[in-house]
Amino acid sequence: MHKIEKEITREIARVHRYFSGYVEKYLLKQYQLNISQAKAILYLHNHSGASQDQISEEMVMDKSAVARIGKHLEKQNYIERKQNQIDKRAYQIYLTKEGREIYNVIVKLLREWDDIVRECLSEEEERELYVLLEKVASKLKEKREEKKKKTIKEA
Repeated sequence: MHKIEKEITREIARVHRYFSGYVEKYLLKQYQLNISQAKAILYLHNHSGASQDQISEEMVMDKSAVARIGKHLEKQNYIERKQNQIDKRAYQIYLTKEGREIYNVIVKLLREWDDIVRECLSEEEERELYVLLEKVASKLKEKREEKKKKTIKEA
């Protein structure tokens, strides 16, 4: 691995740690939520009635981790599960009133984070960073899909 590749990976990890720390410090203290639980709430706001499998796929997490997230969110009364009318074994997950309220808190916190990040970037740098991050995310998703297909073929 080239030196620059190591530095990119390190810097992405470092930014992620700062972000997680920023979000969790507030959410854990005030609402007993971690970053993964907050991401699930964000996803459910835009995908009401999603299944645990859909959440797992979107969050790039295994199903057992998503099940633990769901249990916590249900205990906090942020989500409710309803049995799927077509497939009685499956459940659809919805935000409750409290879940929709905490969604607004999370969005406000994310906007504050974006503002902090933008303070050190020009408009051009911001656009460039966004394009580059999208490019990296797209490539990583592509590689993940290739790996899943390869695993299925081997099974």
